[in-house]
Amino acid sequence: MDFMETKHAKMLDFFHHLSVVDPRNLATHVSTWAEVSEPLHMPPELRDEWETYATMDPVKAKSVQDVEAFWHAQDTPLALHIQQLLDVPTASDAVECSFSKAGVLDTKQRTSTRPQLRKACIMLFCNGDVAGRFSHS
Repeated sequence: MDFMETKHAKMLDFFHHLSVVDPRNLATHVSTWAEVSEPLHMPPELRDEWETYATMDPVKAKSVQDVEAFWHAQDTPLALHIQQLLDVPTASDAVECSFSKAGVLDTKQRTSTRPQLRKACIMLFCNGDVAGRFSHS
């Protein structure tokens, strides 16, 4: 498996496990610490808190209407970690635009370009002046 395939597999694993942060899914998804800590990048100090969450009363879990509101109402280190995971956009116009731009660079005319160089060009083309966008000057 090359780097991109490995990265893609890790992303799919992450999103698969992310569904367990919705309390309504606790009864049907694997939610043990051993299963979720690595894919969801949870530090060891969150283990006890996670295990308390994973054994939440099923009636209370099923009554959650808004997952983001549920986690924002919590004032715990686990809630802060989950909020950061939920704040990652899964799609946006910028992402769609990046895929479109990447397609311009990955054409049949560029088949002689080494794959690593092509991937680097796509990354640079899509991200542009990252340092300039995030500077505060």
